[in-house]
Amino acid sequence: MKRVLILGGGVGGTRVANGLRKRRKGLDITVVDSHGDHLYQPSLLYLPFGVEYEFSREERGFLHPDIKLMVERVCGIDPVGRRVEFESGSSLSYDVLVIATGSRLDHGSIPGLREAGHHFHCRRSAERLRDTLAGFRGGSIVIGISRLPCKCPYSPAEFALLLHEWLEKRNLRAETTISFSLPGTLSEILGPVGEPVAGMFRERGIQILDTVEPKWVDPSGKVLHGTGGQEIPFTLLVMVPPHIGAPFLEKSGLAGEGNWVHTDSRTLQVKGVEGIFALGDATDLPLPKLGAIAHFQSGVVVENVLAALQSLPPAAEYDGTLRHFFETGGLHAIDIESSYDREPKVSKPSIVANQQKVLLHRHYFKLVPRAMI
Repeated sequence: MKRVLILGGGVGGTRVANGLRKRRKGLDITVVDSHGDHLYQPSLLYLPFGVEYEFSREERGFLHPDIKLMVERVCGIDPVGRRVEFESGSSLSYDVLVIATGSRLDHGSIPGLREAGHHFHCRRSAERLRDTLAGFRGGSIVIGISRLPCKCPYSPAEFALLLHEWLEKRNLRAETTISFSLPGTLSEILGPVGEPVAGMFRERGIQILDTVEPKWVDPSGKVLHGTGGQEIPFTLLVMVPPHIGAPFLEKSGLAGEGNWVHTDSRTLQVKGVEGIFALGDATDLPLPKLGAIAHFQSGVVVENVLAALQSLPPAAEYDGTLRHFFETGGLHAIDIESSYDREPKVSKPSIVANQQKVLLHRHYFKLVPRAMI
């Protein structure tokens, strides 16, 4: 029996597993996940403002009964021997491997950031930020991105717009300055939505501090120091930490700087090896690291895994499709659509786009991991 091994139980890995089971019975499909929980991380954007959507469920509940789930930590991949090694000392062979290991935070690469800064990229940190905001009475808030790539580069700008609205409702906006710091320009980092977001920032009095790459943060003096000599004081710092891929990927010779997997942009096959595919945040593709991208890539990976099992060339290509509902506050959102070969479509802020985003938050666990949409 042919074995497909899928590393990672996020949206990409789960959809690939279920998609393979639907297309071909009789495969030995195993999902390996480090903790066994399926997380819906976009919900954390709202938690600092006291709005809670469901965040996690057990991964087992999303997988067909025929699909095996192993809760293990991977420590290495042998691409030649087609074997994955685990920290427990065990190992597992495969015929085709799918890497969907996502990204993780790298706090230590910027001294002082962990001690002085807040973020909302894990539940504990989002709750801590919520508690800090509850006691905030005014001052200087600096929001931003430390380095690229990072998970959902749109979310800090969305947070800034939601924070402006939150402060206004509490009569604290006049007592507060908001600055948005980023390592490039808004257009470079936010793509086609950069220009409209810049306009919204200007309308709301949010200062843009572009081309600032943090070097270190002074927790006692509350100053962000940039590599270009900038010194930015703050009362509250909300900064997305740097992200990296899984460390074992570089050791396995499949990834480069940042532990991002060398991936073909169309077939999603890992470059230079046979029988391995990658999707989502784990890849080195020049795309935003969004769950929506793993969503659209999953169908391509299913087709190409099935082809690889028959020693056939890739049967499908990913066209770069991306869709994101960008939260602007005021119960409005922008609908963003893009791909490799088409001009991006960016809607005006609308209630309809916001309602679509809210529906996704409410029904994600019912529909997305099981590949129902």
